[in-house]
Amino acid sequence: MGKQPEVPQLASAEAQNRFNLVFQKFINLYAQKEHPLVVFLDDLQWADLASLKLIQLLTTDTDIQYLLIIGAYRDNEVDISHPLMLVLQEIEKNSSSVKIIHYQNLKIADVSQLVSDTLKSSLKNSKKLAKIIFNKTAGNPFFINQLIKFIHQENLLSFNFLTGQWQWDIQHIQSIEITDNVIELMINKIQQLKDTTQNILKIAACIGNRFNLNILSCVNEKSHNDTALDIWEALQAGLVIPLSNSYKLPQLLDNVDIFVIDYKFLHDRVQQAAYALIPDEQKKEIHLNIGRLLLKNIDESLL
Repeated sequence: MGKQPEVPQLASAEAQNRFNLVFQKFINLYAQKEHPLVVFLDDLQWADLASLKLIQLLTTDTDIQYLLIIGAYRDNEVDISHPLMLVLQEIEKNSSSVKIIHYQNLKIADVSQLVSDTLKSSLKNSKKLAKIIFNKTAGNPFFINQLIKFIHQENLLSFNFLTGQWQWDIQHIQSIEITDNVIELMINKIQQLKDTTQNILKIAACIGNRFNLNILSCVNEKSHNDTALDIWEALQAGLVIPLSNSYKLPQLLDNVDIFVIDYKFLHDRVQQAAYALIPDEQKKEIHLNIGRLLLKNIDESLL
C-alpha cells in the first residue's frame, strides 16, 4: 500500500464518526456473498460502551449483508440497566435477524457422550465415570474439562499401553472431596505450583484478567526475566495463556525489557481462584502497593 498520508485532526465526535465509517467499509470489504464473515466476541459483559456502540452500528448497517456476529456474555452479571442490555435492545429494534440463545449446564447424556468420546470408550464402559463427573461438576463444561485433567494428573486416569485403552480408578475418583465449585478445584490446582508462581498469580489476579510482563515485573519488583520464569510454571499448567509467541523470549534472550509480552488467565474463574488465595486483610494493602509501584515505575508507553 505504501506510505499513507497523515490523518487530519478532527474534534472528538467527528473523529469517532470517521472511525466508524472506515470500520464499516473495512468489514463490508470482507463480508461478501462469496465469503461471508463470522465474528465471535466473548465476555461482552466487560465490553466498554464505545465497543458496544460499534457492534450496534455494524449489526444495523443495511449495506452489510453477509456478516454474522456471535456474542457471548454471562446473563447473571448484567441487569436491565447494563450498557450491553441497552445496546441489545436497540439492535433488536432495528434488526429482524437477532436470536438469543440461553445456554445451560450440560445434561448427564451430554457428559456421558463427552467422556466416551474423550476416552475413546463405549458409553457403557464409561457410564459410571461420567455419572461421577456429572455429579461433581453439575454439568459445568469448564469444570468438567478441569476435573478430567485433575484426575489424570493425580494418576487416577491413565492410558494402558498394553491394552491400548484408558483406565481409571473409579473408587478413588468417587472419594475426591471436590464440590461443584469451580473455584475450589482451581485453588487446589494453583496450590500445587511452587510458591513463587503462586505469588505471581496472586499479583496478576489483582492487576486483571489480562496483564503484561512489564507491569507484572514492576509490581513483582523483579527483572523481566525473573518474573517470566516465576510465571512459567503457570503457563505449563495451562492456567495462564500467552497472547503471542513472544512469551518464549525470556528462555532465549538475556534481556527482554524492550518487548511487551502479554498474558491472560485461562478463564476468569482461574483469576478468581488466584485472588481468593489472598487473605482478605491483605487485599487492600496489595492493591495500594500495586498502585504506588505503577505510579512510581511504569513507563506509560509500555501499557
